Amino acid sequence: MPPTPSNSTDASCNRPLERAGFKRERHPNPAHPLALRLSVPNRSANPVARTCMLFLVLLAFSSILFGLAAPTEAKETCPWLNEATAAGFLDGNVVSTVTFSIKDKTDANYSNTEKNDATCEFVRHQGSLLLTLRVEVQTIVGPPDSFASYVARCGPHSAPLKAIGNEAVACSVDSRKNQFSEQVVGRVRGRAFVVRITSNSDSPDRDALQNKVRNVAEQVAGFLF
Repeated sequence: MPPTPSNSTDASCNRPLERAGFKRERHPNPAHPLALRLSVPNRSANPVARTCMLFLVLLAFSSILFGLAAPTEAKETCPWLNEATAAGFLDGNVVSTVTFSIKDKTDANYSNTEKNDATCEFVRHQGSLLLTLRVEVQTIVGPPDSFASYVARCGPHSAPLKAIGNEAVACSVDSRKNQFSEQVVGRVRGRAFVVRITSNSDSPDRDALQNKVRNVAEQVAGFLF
């Protein structure tokens, strides 16, 4: 069997190291990354031996670093809308952020439904244009009229929507200068959802934004049924 690169390199270093007076010593712990150590008798080792010695030390050190490297955490995904679908609604690549309301999924004080409550935000940048799609789903808690607090986000000029969950309404929300939003608020059984698309365009196509936000809301409501 042909030698592996590491074995080949190690073998090629053995002779010049031995001629230079280096000796191999075993670490008391065979599993230690530096199980084979080299004792250096003096500083008169030839350049080849010094190079081999440096290579072996760096190789052992790098193995320790890779062994200690912690795995990166997986990115949270939106339970109701993925990035590809959001990119289709916003006509371009998006970056997503997902925030779950319940951080500890092992807490027995919350139901599985509540543990899935989250706010998802998808952002698309195109030069100075900024488009944001925000989807919020929350379990309704409190008295029977608690859903009214969600509907209030649309203000007095909301328009009722049919075939999108229950009691859904749509509205325009222009909360800041040069920021235009179209929004849908609704519920499915005991869960409220709020879908909003915001644009900073100088001349936004409000009809197009309204169609997009209603299509997203329809998809979210369908998922919650």
